[in-house]
Amino acid sequence: MKIQTLLFCILPALAVIVGCQSSSPNLRDRNDVMLKIPDIAVPNTLVAWRSGLESVSLSESIEKQGVPYGLTNVVAISSCMDHNLALKEDGTVVAWGDNRWGRCDVPKDLLNVVAVAAGWGYNLALKKDGTVVMWGYGWDDVMGVPKKLRDVPEGLCDVVAISAGGYLILALKKDGTVVAWGESGKKLPRSARSGVVAIKAGLNHHLVLKKNGTVVAWGDNEYGQCKIPRGLSNVVAIEAGVNFSLALKKDGTVVAWGQKKYGNGQCDVPTGLSDVVAISATVFHSLALKADGTVVSWPTYGYRSDIPAELSGVTEISAGYNYNFAITTNGAPVLER
Repeated sequence: MKIQTLLFCILPALAVIVGCQSSSPNLRDRNDVMLKIPDIAVPNTLVAWRSGLESVSLSESIEKQGVPYGLTNVVAISSCMDHNLALKEDGTVVAWGDNRWGRCDVPKDLLNVVAVAAGWGYNLALKKDGTVVMWGYGWDDVMGVPKKLRDVPEGLCDVVAISAGGYLILALKKDGTVVAWGESGKKLPRSARSGVVAIKAGLNHHLVLKKNGTVVAWGDNEYGQCKIPRGLSNVVAIEAGVNFSLALKKDGTVVAWGQKKYGNGQCDVPTGLSDVVAISATVFHSLALKADGTVVSWPTYGYRSDIPAELSGVTEISAGYNYNFAITTNGAPVLER
């Protein structure tokens, strides 16, 4: 079996650390993080780089992020605000970052996981048997989130996909029907309840992708984030930012809509962007993974998230508020001082 090592990279001073084999990840101090440099590139690594929030210092971000050591064989990653989930090849889950409301306290008996979703104060895990596990919650005492957000619907089964939003959770069943719970679950449009192939719960607005390649949106539409562009079709993937939405089309192009006026360029998809195979959106910026394993980010001004120049061979991306993540197959970026 190949030994896979977690590498953590942070811009603008790109720092890389190598984790030693360990049954349970632990944390090291900031100076150690900055000094650990790999001697050789290790394939199938998890790479992270800092997003462009200038009001958060690099040292504060590192300490808050809580970089795990000993994390190997990562196959999927999900990030939300300042906490993250990693799904390992053996079906276990590792969480790190801000642990308010217990969102990083992964249930000890959680096994056989096939997908993870980090929400705004809670997390979801989809198990191989089609059931869903939820932990964290917490916000009901702080921000008035209804208690019903806590409970996975009784008898929910045959789930094939999950999505964790702000106050709404979506589960897609293998028959193409959608189950929603949380604050706005009762507002699930009739057109979004069946014939669905993908789901995305955002902070205050939500999307589903229908099997005919069209998109249905509902929720907060203050910035037009639920106003589907006329003629949008042949969609293969969807993403919901805070006040904007993305759609990846079959031809590898990306369409964005939502906050433009008074925005930060969230809808300014780079001109000529093509050959895209995956998209990820967060609060102020988005990532696109291209077929050649490279990553593109926008906007290119204001709240920007520059891609490490050496990053390539990427197979999965996750855009986060303070950090972005990528799984790469061809080793670590070169350390920049």
